[in-house]
Amino acid sequence: MSRTALAPGRARPEPAVATPARAQPEPAVVRAAPFRVVRADRAPAMLEDFGRLRRRAFVEEQRLFAHHDTDEFDADPHTQTLLAVGHDGTVLGGVRLHPATDDPHLGWWRGSRLVCSRALPGVPRGAIGGALVRAACEAALAGGALRFDAHVQERYRAFFVRLGWEDVRAIEVAGAPHRLMRFAIDRIAHLAAATKTPIARLLGDDLGTPAGWLGDDGVPVLGTDVVACTDAVTPAMVEDDPEWAGWCGMLVTAHDLSAMGAAPVGALDALGARDEAHAQRILKGLHRGARAFSLPLLGGHLQLASPARSASPAWAAPSTPSPPPVDGQATR
Repeated sequence: MSRTALAPGRARPEPAVATPARAQPEPAVVRAAPFRVVRADRAPAMLEDFGRLRRRAFVEEQRLFAHHDTDEFDADPHTQTLLAVGHDGTVLGGVRLHPATDDPHLGWWRGSRLVCSRALPGVPRGAIGGALVRAACEAALAGGALRFDAHVQERYRAFFVRLGWEDVRAIEVAGAPHRLMRFAIDRIAHLAAATKTPIARLLGDDLGTPAGWLGDDGVPVLGTDVVACTDAVTPAMVEDDPEWAGWCGMLVTAHDLSAMGAAPVGALDALGARDEAHAQRILKGLHRGARAFSLPLLGGHLQLASPARSASPAWAAPSTPSPPPVDGQATR
């Protein structure tokens, strides 16, 4: 075998060494979810399947109802139904959420008729029910709910607790033991923390209320059996819907007195309006609210040709004495 001559000063080449090809990572396997949660108004044909699941679970198996489990909430236009649907269109479960009272605008919503089909291969136990409950909570929050609760059978209490629900108390539904469970919605607490607690700090020593009072719309007047309160409606609301703003002015004032355990005596109103016609619309709502909440409108202040505004100071006599603050905390 002949050798290749090297030019002077040139280094001898290293023998070629085969480099193994770099191993390529396996492509990630993306597994599609075995089901999805949809609103029934986008799949109305599936409501019958949901009804069959409900009837099998609540009537035939659990015997909570004699012939059917339908009620007034099925016909309520405010009721929302959420369905868990498999890839082949099979309804795997569902849940309703609806107003808990006759007033859909109160903000009190309830979940009910949660039902799931038998276990789906490859799906962990409780996954379908958990997805439905979480979707119902999201729908309640998106709808502006201030309270969202459910009547839950005793055996599912721990399941709801794991999902973050609060166990309130024992109740009975359809002759069977249940738990009243509540999903925590803290938008009111956040609003109160942002708007109420600074009052005492801002007023400081000028706050003529019992020691330790943190500040609120309604307070006991020292040395009397009177509770005084005040509230205001935003100028934009008074401008956009004067009558509704007037009614709400009495509503929030009556609520403040009620929260103090007091019976209304009377209210004044400080009113600003563009003109007399605008003022009349606000006063119409004030009078309607005064009748609705048994809170007589005694008089007040009126300023025409001014930006729209309304504030309602009021007085009340406690139906039960307000307890003194304990350990520096305000009574609410």
